[in-house]
Amino acid sequence: MKYRIEYVKKPIGKDGKGNVYVGMNAQAARELHVPFNHKKPTHTIVVYKNQSKTERLKTILHEKVEEKNMRVNGYHYRHAHRIATKAERSIK
Repeated sequence: MKYRIEYVKKPIGKDGKGNVYVGMNAQAARELHVPFNHKKPTHTIVVYKNQSKTERLKTILHEKVEEKNMRVNGYHYRHAHRIATKAERSIK
């Protein structure tokens, strides 16, 4: 699937522990109750712009893997997030 990558100037939001979201996809936003208002939300990944190039690439990979596992495989956010984090760590 082809994704539209949208870079934003501010972090996307925070979780209950105060951790900042530097990337978000529509599936995760829905489950986490994070506002995600985009023209084509299912094909959009939002990435916080103020990261190094390597970190942005890791974030994009993470969001793609996470979104696909939630949409195609029906995984809940936590499970999909764990899988995506492992994929993200494979980039050096």
